[in-house]
Amino acid sequence: MMFKSWCFGAIYWVVSLLLVLTIYIPHSYASEIKSLGVEVAIASELEQPAAVPMMALSSAKAIVKSTADPSEVLGEAVFTELETGLEVAVILDNAPTGTHAFHIHKMGNCANNGKAAKGHFNPENVKHGYLPKDGFENAHAGDLGNIEINEDGMGMMDLMIEGLSLEQGKHAIANRSVILHAQADDYGQPTGNAGDRVGCGIINLAAI
Repeated sequence: MMFKSWCFGAIYWVVSLLLVLTIYIPHSYASEIKSLGVEVAIASELEQPAAVPMMALSSAKAIVKSTADPSEVLGEAVFTELETGLEVAVILDNAPTGTHAFHIHKMGNCANNGKAAKGHFNPENVKHGYLPKDGFENAHAGDLGNIEINEDGMGMMDLMIEGLSLEQGKHAIANRSVILHAQADDYGQPTGNAGDRVGCGIINLAAI
C-alpha cells in the first residue's frame, strides 16, 4: 500500500514537472527571443549609417534689382552646385505681378536697363527652349523658363539642372547675369518673345 502511494506520488510529481516544462519553458524562450529580437532590431538600427547631406561644391548669388530708375531690389537668385547638378532657387518678393521669363544672359553687366547683359547664355549655339525639359541640345544654357508672381509681388522658382555649373566647363554661369523679363516666355524663336528687361542681377560667387 505504501509502495503504491509512493508510486502515485512519484508519477504525480513527474507529470507536474512535465506540465511546468511544457507551459513555462516555451514562454521563457519566447520572451528571450523577443528580447533578443528587440536588441537585434535596435542594434541593426544603430548600425545603419546616417544619411549624409549633399555637400555644396560651390555657390553663388544674384541680387535681382529693377532696371528702372530708381532701382529697387526685387529679390535674389541662389545657385548651389552639388554632385547631382546645379540647384537654382529664385525668391522674388517685390516683382511685378504676372508671368515673367527668367533667363541667364551672357554678360555680367546690368547697365543700360539690363541690355549690357547681351543675349541669352547659349554656348552650344542652339535654338531657344526650356533647359530643364529640352536639355542642352535643344535649349540655351540660360533658358530657365518662367516665374509666376502673385499680387503681393512674390514668386519662387526651384530647379535642379544636371550639367549646368558655376565655374567649370562650357556651361559655367558665374559672373553672368540673370534677367527678369516683362512678359512670359512663350518658347518661340529666337528668344521667347518675353519683352523688356525689368530686372537684372549679376551672379557672384559666394564663400562656402
